[in-house]
Formats: sequence, C-alpha cells, structure tokens
Amino acid sequence: MKTNFLFIGSIALFVTSAIYVSMVFVPAQSDKAGDVIPTTFAVVELFTSEGCSSCPAADEILGKLHSEYKENNLPVYVLAYHVDYWNYLGWKDDYSKKEYTQRQSRYGEVFSLQSVYTPQMIVNGSTEFVGSNRSRAETAVKYALSRQAEVRIDLKGCFIINDSTIKVIYAVDNFLADMVLNFAVVERGLSREIRRGENAGRTLKHHNVVRAFQNTKVKGQSEMTIIVPPEMVFKNAALIVFAQHSSSMNIVGAAELEISIK
Repeated sequence: MKTNFLFIGSIALFVTSAIYVSMVFVPAQSDKAGDVIPTTFAVVELFTSEGCSSCPAADEILGKLHSEYKENNLPVYVLAYHVDYWNYLGWKDDYSKKEYTQRQSRYGEVFSLQSVYTPQMIVNGSTEFVGSNRSRAETAVKYALSRQAEVRIDLKGCFIINDSTIKVIYAVDNFLADMVLNFAVVERGLSREIRRGENAGRTLKHHNVVRAFQNTKVKGQSEMTIIVPPEMVFKNAALIVFAQHSSSMNIVGAAELEISIK
C-alpha cells in the first residue's frame, strides 16, 4: 500500500530468523559508589503506527531488543515513536504525535530519502533500515556498542511532581554548540485492540512508546521539567536522555533512568 503524504510506504518485510544477542562487554565509569555510567550505548528509534500492517513485526523486534539486551545489562535504549500520517487511513493512533512525524522527516532529509515510511528503525541517528529486518537491527546495535560515547550524561534523579509533570536532574559533559539534549519519556506494557484500518481485529502490543519528548541545549548540571500525559502509568515508565548533533543527527551519548516518586 502506498499513500502520498510526503509519500508513505507501508513496507512488509518479515524475517523469521530468531534474534541472537552478541555479548559485548561494556566498559563503565563511575564517579561514586553506585553511580555507574556506561561508555558505550545504542539508541534504537522505531517510527511506527497502529494503522500500518507492516509495523507489528517491527514492534515485536523492538520489544525483543529491549528485553534481551536489558537482561544482559547492556546499554541499549529503545524508543517507539508513533507517527500521525496513518491516522487518516482508517484508524487513529492515540499514541501518535505530529512532532514525531516531523522528527522522522528530519531524518529523511539527513539520509536523503525520497519519502518517509513505516516501519523505520534508526540506530544512533546514523543508520536507517526497515524496522522489521531483524538481522540489520542486530548488526547495527552490535556496531553501536563497539564505539565509545562522545558525551557523558549523568542522570541524578527523575521525580514525579504531579500526575502530568516530572522533574529531571542531570549533568552532561563534552556538550558542543551543535548538540541538543533530548528527553524522552517512554511507557512499556501497552496494548490496544484495533477496530479499523489495516490491522482491524488485531490486538497490538507496544514497547517503550514515547509519551513525551522535549529537548534543550543547556549543558553542565541543570534541571528539566517534562509534561507527560496524565493517564500514563508511572511504574511502567522510564526516562531516556540522549545527546545528538543537530546537523548530522548522529547520537553521541545516552542514559536511562526509571521514574521515582519524590
């Protein structure tokens, strides 16, 4: 199915081979007891939609990446951005936002793509591929984990202020003028019964859905207030922070922290 938006490609590419996680020993550094900051990382961004019949396979891969790497205590951070251009084709995705479509379009410019499409997976802002390609995902993550982070991010705390607000205390080193610091609040364990559109009749499971996304250029030690949907379940949420070059979109440092009650 193709529908012009900029141009929307629903890409059906299903790979049945299992995911094998290559073990990578990640060096870490610590400022104080209990404060271990990884020096390598992989940020995996998936652009997806409940209205896209090719996306559930990619969502499943994202979930497996998250669980398997986390089980092995490796710094792989996964994010699912639900784009909004499928909302006019039979089913409105309540997790979608225009700003996520805009983010994907920016990547499209950097990668010189003729169109945006779903499912699209991007690793460390530097390589993109069809999100349902398991082998490409594993290769890209393994390569990312072999490289050193350029920016050190220390998340000192993430606290609930009220039902729709959290506060983050952070410090960042080696932050350059061309960089932006992105704050993404993700929620896991989500599912929805789809009644219309290409996935009608299916119950879709979602992993690390981006519920809020903000950024800043403030370096050093600072605080950030983030507005989140009031219906979000905090016990199922986490904060992923990553530094990114504005021009190349390369991601050069990342960290993750569970949200705690102050």
